[in-house]
Amino acid sequence: MELTNIQEQMDEKWMIIQWALGLGMIALFIGWKQGLLKSFKWMTPPVIRGYEVLLAFFVFLFFEIILIPMIALVFLKLFGSHQVQIHHLSNLTKFWINLFVVLGGFIGIVLMIFRLDPTRRKLLFQQTSDPWFKNFAFGILLWCVTYPFLIAFSESVGLFVLYFFQYTAIDQIAVANMKQLMAHPLLFKLTALEIVTIVPFTEEVLFRGFLQNWLKSKWKHPVLSIMVSAAVFSLFHFSFQYGLTNIELLSSLFLMGCVLGWVYERQHSLWASIGLHSFFNMMSIIFLME
Repeated sequence: MELTNIQEQMDEKWMIIQWALGLGMIALFIGWKQGLLKSFKWMTPPVIRGYEVLLAFFVFLFFEIILIPMIALVFLKLFGSHQVQIHHLSNLTKFWINLFVVLGGFIGIVLMIFRLDPTRRKLLFQQTSDPWFKNFAFGILLWCVTYPFLIAFSESVGLFVLYFFQYTAIDQIAVANMKQLMAHPLLFKLTALEIVTIVPFTEEVLFRGFLQNWLKSKWKHPVLSIMVSAAVFSLFHFSFQYGLTNIELLSSLFLMGCVLGWVYERQHSLWASIGLHSFFNMMSIIFLME
C-alpha cells in the first residue's frame, strides 16, 4: 500500500474521530441532563442454570449451522438438482438459505424461552412496571448518546491497525452481502427486516438474557458479568476471513456489548437492550444505503 494512500486514510479517520467525539460530548451532556446516564441498581437475576445456557447456545448453533442448511439442501435436491452441494450454490441461493438460517436461530431461542417457567421468563425480560415499549424507546434514545463514541472508538482502533500494520479494514461479510443484495429488492428488504427485528431479539436473549444473567448469579458482580458476556458476544462475530480487521471489529463489538449489558441492567428490561440493538442495526443499514 502506498504511503500517500495510508496517510490519506489516517487523516480521514482522524477527522471522523474528532467529529464523532465532538458530537458525542454534546449528546453526552444532553443525555446526562435528561437523566439517561444514571447508574443502575442491583437487579436480581432470574434463576438460569449453567446447563440451560449451554443448551441455549447449542440449540442456537444447531438450528443455524446444521438443521436449517440440511433442510435447505434436502429441499433443493428434491425440487432442483440431485447433485446439489453447498459450495456449488449460487450467491443468490445462499442468500435465501441464510434468510431461513437466521429465522432458524430465532426459532431455537424462542423454544428455549418457552422452556422456562412463566415466572423466570417474566424476570428475564423485565423487572419493572414500565411498559415494554417505553424501555424499547429508552434503548433508541441511548443510541443517540453512545453511537458517536462507538464510531470514535472503532475509528481509533482502525487508525492504530493502519498505522502499525498498514492494513486497511475490509467489509464484514454481512456488510458485503447486504451490498450485493441491493440488486435484489425483495431479498434485501426481507434480510433488512430480519437484521432489525429477529437478530437483535435472538442475540439479546442469548447473550444478555441467558449468559449475562447466569454469570451474574454465579459471581454476584454485574459489571464483570457484563464484560464477559460482551466478550463472548464479540468473539461470536470472529472470522478468519477478516484478517486484522478482527481487531477493529471485535473491539467495537465488545464495547457495544458492554453498552447493551449496561442498558439491560440500567432499565431492568431486556426490551431496552433489544431497542438499542435494533436501532443500531437499522441505522447501519440506512448508512450503508447512502
